[in-house]
Amino acid sequence: MSLLQMSKSPGNWFMRFAKLPWYMQWLVTSVLALVVYWPILGNSFVADDHIVLKKVCIDKQLNVDGFFRPLSDITLYINYVINGLHPAGYYLWNILFHALDAVLLFHFCSRWRWTDNEHKQLLTAVLSALLFLIYPFHSEPINWVLGRAALMGNTFAMLALVCMVSNWSNYKKMAGVALCYFIGMTGYESVMVLPAVVFLWLLTTEMPMRKKVEWMGAMVLTLLLHFIVRVKVSGVVTGEYGEGFLNVNVVAILGKSVKSLGRLFLPPMANNRVISILFLVLVVVLGVVLVRLWKKINNDKRAVYYFLQMLTSLFAALLIPFLFGVSTHTSESDRFLHFPSFFLCIVISFCLVCLLEYRRSLLVMVTAIVIYFVYFLEATNNNWRKASVAVTSLLQMAHDNAGKGKLYIVNLPDEVDGAFVFRSGLHEALMLQKLDTASVVIVNQVKRDTLLTLPTIIEPRDINGGVFIAPRVLVDRGGAQLPVIPGKDKAIAISPSPQDKTVFWNNKAWIRL
Repeated sequence: MSLLQMSKSPGNWFMRFAKLPWYMQWLVTSVLALVVYWPILGNSFVADDHIVLKKVCIDKQLNVDGFFRPLSDITLYINYVINGLHPAGYYLWNILFHALDAVLLFHFCSRWRWTDNEHKQLLTAVLSALLFLIYPFHSEPINWVLGRAALMGNTFAMLALVCMVSNWSNYKKMAGVALCYFIGMTGYESVMVLPAVVFLWLLTTEMPMRKKVEWMGAMVLTLLLHFIVRVKVSGVVTGEYGEGFLNVNVVAILGKSVKSLGRLFLPPMANNRVISILFLVLVVVLGVVLVRLWKKINNDKRAVYYFLQMLTSLFAALLIPFLFGVSTHTSESDRFLHFPSFFLCIVISFCLVCLLEYRRSLLVMVTAIVIYFVYFLEATNNNWRKASVAVTSLLQMAHDNAGKGKLYIVNLPDEVDGAFVFRSGLHEALMLQKLDTASVVIVNQVKRDTLLTLPTIIEPRDINGGVFIAPRVLVDRGGAQLPVIPGKDKAIAISPSPQDKTVFWNNKAWIRL
């Protein structure tokens, strides 16, 4: 059955979805989001979560040390008021707002018209929302409590875009977009590029030039107002991103841009050669798709303009990834892809609807993409689950050792394949657990790159008078000599007393020595 025939057949599921009230659509997407993100509801807080939760919820201070993201802090405090320091409520918040983003994306796509065929328009919108919901390479803002800064900022950015394409009067739309834009920037810096999307939309409208100038003026004034408030409150202009904006290295940016474009479609992996080969294959496939798409729509000026506008919006949204890069080895920094993924999913859905006219071929391709997305999404969820287990088991050991001497921690990992463990925040985590911070000693911290050079399972090695734990810790039990280890780092010696305990990360779990 062709898409034209499908458009005439009643009862299509996406047509029924389109007729639901927005809150029922949110209920539907929430159920789907809960299905794919169910594993993270049992996760603990990790890493920086503890620092900000203590500061915002316990000390009742905004986290403005080099940052200006009060929107995230406010939502964290709301979570705290509702359910205390129980992590499940925080993750549920993230999942529900991710589901809301999918609904907002649906409304944005359904209202920015590119065809008179209502079936094609709504099918593109529904597919965009579905793919966004299960897209695997932007899940960091959902899997990480503190990552919600990007999630909340992007929610208001998408809400601004929905206001922009709404049926409101011109000045009401302008005010709604400006307000949402301002609030979104208090969540995450990636939202700052929103005026580029507004400018592209203005090109498609028939409003007088004077009103278009008013629109862009409103965007610029909103941005300036944000910077004034930001500097007044936090004392910084761009926070952690300032250095990247000021120190422009064209060659480095080109390299980061290529990596970011590849990571839009490819999962992170350790083997650089495999990544390079897959990227070349991806370039060929995308080239073939674009050639076929051009042949299909080149006589439809409206469709061509729409595709170019969404593609340009995608590149505008990629400004932060292009400047600061996205990891090709782990899911760390995937939050940078959250805002671009709105437009990526639109572009993918548009290509599917335009190129695959028959129901069976479209169904097969969508099914293949869904399987690909869900597989790698669950792989990332599993990494965050392992990181959570590492955090909870270590804190349980600290709890069990309370009042019995010191607990020495060897090989404290910063992450598990991009999912944070304790790159920072252990001190605050102990305070939140009401444990004595002085009785817990971090002997050394180990980054993922170092762990990859070690055996899959790190085994302690007995030497005269002590035990050596790779890569560099000697547990002295009486006169042991520090071994010589390769590289610049020197071995660290500790001498626990009989009542003290020593635990080490063996690359998979915490082990008591």
